[in-house]
Amino acid sequence: MRHSIPLAAACLARSLTAAPLPAPAKIPLLFEANQGQAPAPVHFVGRAGPGVAEVESNALTIDGIRMRFAGASAGARVRGVQPLESHTSYFTGDLTIPRAPHFSKVEIEGLYPGIDAVVHGPGRQFEYDFVVAPHADPARIRIEFPAGVSLRLEDGGDFVARQGDAEIRHRKPSIYQQEDGGARRSVEGGFVVSEGNAVTFRIGRYDRAKPLVIDPVVRATFFGGTDFEFVAAIALDGAGNVYIAGVSSSRVPGTAGVLKPANDGADVFVAKFTPDLSRLT
Repeated sequence: MRHSIPLAAACLARSLTAAPLPAPAKIPLLFEANQGQAPAPVHFVGRAGPGVAEVESNALTIDGIRMRFAGASAGARVRGVQPLESHTSYFTGDLTIPRAPHFSKVEIEGLYPGIDAVVHGPGRQFEYDFVVAPHADPARIRIEFPAGVSLRLEDGGDFVARQGDAEIRHRKPSIYQQEDGGARRSVEGGFVVSEGNAVTFRIGRYDRAKPLVIDPVVRATFFGGTDFEFVAAIALDGAGNVYIAGVSSSRVPGTAGVLKPANDGADVFVAKFTPDLSRLT
C-alpha cells in the first residue's frame, strides 16, 4: 500500500523556528502545483479540508466527480495565481517532492474563445467562475458529466450532481457585469440540464460590449472519519434539509439529545444537515 505524507502544509520553510502552524481547521483553501502527486493531465490539486479538486486544461474534478468542459480550446493554458508562502512536501517509497508550491487560485486561460475559467474558493468552498470577454459567446460553455453521474435541477435554481455516495451541489450562479463605478449589475440566468448528461447556462440580456462573469459555488460536505463508512440513503425534506443514513465504524459526531452521542464499533447512523450542508442539526 502506498502512503503519502504531506509535510509542512503551511511551512514558511526558511528556518525551523518559523511561527507556529495554524490549527488545521483554519488552513485556507489552496492549490498545489502537480509535480507527480497526481495523474499527468492534472495541473493543480486543490485542497479544502477533506475536499479535493483537480484542475486540468479541459476538466475539473471535485471530490471525485469529474466535469469536462466539452469543446474546450486545445491551447488552453493553466496557471497558478496569487502564490502563497507555503508549500507541500511528499516523501514516499517512490515519490519525492521537496516543495510543491501553493496558490490561492488557478486560471484556465482561453478555455473557450474569449472565455477564461478561474477556480478558487471563499473560505473552504470551491468556486469556478467563467469570465466572458466582450463579444465572446457564453453559449459555448458546456459542462459534461460521466454516464454514472445523475444530475438534478432544483426549483431554487441549484443543480446537484451525484455519483454513488458522493454528491455535490452547485448553487444557482451569480451572473453579473461590473459597472464603470465598480458596482455589480446582476444579469438574469441560471443552469440548464441538457441532453448528453450536460449542463449549460441560460443568460438573460446583458451589455455584450462589457465583460460578463458567471459565478457558481460548489458545496460538498464530508461526514465520517478514517474508518469504514457506508451511506445507504440520501433524502431531502420540504425545507431543504439533507438527511443521510448508513453504517460507520468511525467516531462520527453526534448532537445533543440523541440516544447515543458517540459510536463504539460499527453502528447505524442517521444525520441531518442544514440546506447549505454547513451544520449538523
